[in-house]
Amino acid sequence: MIRPALLVVASVVFSYVNQAHANEHYWQIQWDNDVLVGTDGNFTNGVALSLGKSLVLNKANATPARLNLISQFQQVLTFEQEAEHAQISATLSQRIFTPEDFENPQVQIYDRPYAGYVELQSYYGQFSPSRSQKNWLAIGYIGQDSGGQYVHETVHDMIGSPAPMGWHYQIEEQVTAQFAYQADYLIFREAFNANKEWELSTYSYSQIGNYKSETNLGLILRSSRQLADSFGFLSPHYAHSSDWSSLTDSQWLYYGYAHVGYRFNDLTIDGDLPYQTPIEVNHVQISTTAGVIYPYSGFAFGFKVNAYTKAFKQDSKHWHAYASLSLSGML
Repeated sequence: MIRPALLVVASVVFSYVNQAHANEHYWQIQWDNDVLVGTDGNFTNGVALSLGKSLVLNKANATPARLNLISQFQQVLTFEQEAEHAQISATLSQRIFTPEDFENPQVQIYDRPYAGYVELQSYYGQFSPSRSQKNWLAIGYIGQDSGGQYVHETVHDMIGSPAPMGWHYQIEEQVTAQFAYQADYLIFREAFNANKEWELSTYSYSQIGNYKSETNLGLILRSSRQLADSFGFLSPHYAHSSDWSSLTDSQWLYYGYAHVGYRFNDLTIDGDLPYQTPIEVNHVQISTTAGVIYPYSGFAFGFKVNAYTKAFKQDSKHWHAYASLSLSGML
């Protein structure tokens, strides 16, 4: 029941993206997996598909022409600023979480529960060379119909890995609603060697909803050419997509960012379960990311490694990590 409903909503949101008056359409696919960094468990797999557009803003009032209804509402949720361009997108994603010992068929009350989560989000961002704002509205679903069990078992069967045995103990069904907001501010940008630049900026990122609520402060370091054209395009928000066509062809963009924050709730930890567990959300969170983006012939190839502190207090490991691969291009 849930999956057909999400597909219907997804088709509506993607049609809204197509209705906006824009200069460029872009798409992005993303795959996240912890096997890429030599582990298997916790946040173990994620996939996302995004379709978006870039828009030229009216500099007099920072209002893009003919935004769709969802993006109009999201633009209202930003503070007034001078901005040169905007981006909107719709993203459909799935995330899978498991305990480390997924071959164990017994209840593991001291480890992370099994959870599958599917989400549909709408994104709006507006940008200038030194300041940006972004927000996301999302609906999602956690539970059996998320497809988490099917994907996990199918992939392990295809690659010959041990079969996961505990999905009948997964987080129980619940529909979610989320809102997230990020603001970026340039600290400095300087030129160096052969027209290249490097910059340091700060950001605040918060989200609220019954899936996850948290607030964070962080720093972003980037190096490439013409950085002002892509300022604010990075985000720790899951499955965030951007139009990277402004990057100079065949010129690497190197970046890293880190933040510290406080997490209030996490449905993949404190959601309803068919058993009793003492695990609790680990409220203080630290996350770091290092990555590269390589634009070539209308495409952008991305790779990043993400490390983050444990999600629940009883976790014996203080840090976890996963890697992300992405491919984006213009339509």
